[in-house]
Amino acid sequence: MVFAEAAWLRPLRWGLPFSKESPRQKGNSADDCHAWAAFDAADAMERGLVGPATSPEEDRLVKAPHRERRLTVRVLKNGAEHRLVDDSGELLLVAKHRHSSDQRIDIYLASAGTDGPASFVLTFDEDRTEFRLARVETNESCESKGRELLRIAQTGEEIGDGACMYLDVTVHDVDVGATMQLGSKRPVWNEKLQSLTMDFGGRCSKASQRNFQLGPMGNEDDSLMFFGKIARNTFNLDYAKPLGALHAFAVAISTQHWENGLFRPEGEWNSVDQTQKWTKDDHLAHQDS
Repeated sequence: MVFAEAAWLRPLRWGLPFSKESPRQKGNSADDCHAWAAFDAADAMERGLVGPATSPEEDRLVKAPHRERRLTVRVLKNGAEHRLVDDSGELLLVAKHRHSSDQRIDIYLASAGTDGPASFVLTFDEDRTEFRLARVETNESCESKGRELLRIAQTGEEIGDGACMYLDVTVHDVDVGATMQLGSKRPVWNEKLQSLTMDFGGRCSKASQRNFQLGPMGNEDDSLMFFGKIARNTFNLDYAKPLGALHAFAVAISTQHWENGLFRPEGEWNSVDQTQKWTKDDHLAHQDS
């Protein structure tokens, strides 16, 4: 699925969709081409289709790697803060959910600290079933959400005698100006263990409601992202194209509320202590099989 004109990924004069107020719509001569470009660029920026130039640090975090990358997520303050670090221990991103009533999680570049404005924001609805990641644009007088980078939809499912959350993820590919749909891999109900199980290839050693894998939509044989618990408050985060580090981090932190209850149309899943086995009335804990 490709955006018409892929406007927010192209140079400001190329392929920008224009509004009814644009000088282009009013039959001006070719002599006004520079005015047209300026108007359309400003209009598209206002509508979140383009944004100002990003920093090299932002580019590294948004663009997909050429090969699989392995990072670590550390959870602090009872889930109110998440930190993304690389294999050398260098801090890359910090996510903070400052107030339980806020329907947003602020994401900060490590180099910028967390005292000032966030660089990105992950907003969500009241039920925490729809999430949207966007770049934050700031000026002297206000803050506004810029171009959208990612959307996440979450739904509860029953598998065998177990329950899990399904992720439907839309990634905006900044390299080609398209979107790609990803879906979470569904676990398998193991009758012997009386538990939902999933093979993480040794990259996940602890049971958790938050463990999941993503792959191309409709293809559960390939994995493009792993998020698996390896120690208390510590998760492995492996990802590959089309995801960048920021995308993968945002999907991972969107699962924080899974530890408090899984949504289903008939009501809430019961909360229980974490164990290796989970039934229909409890939460999901994936484990290597």
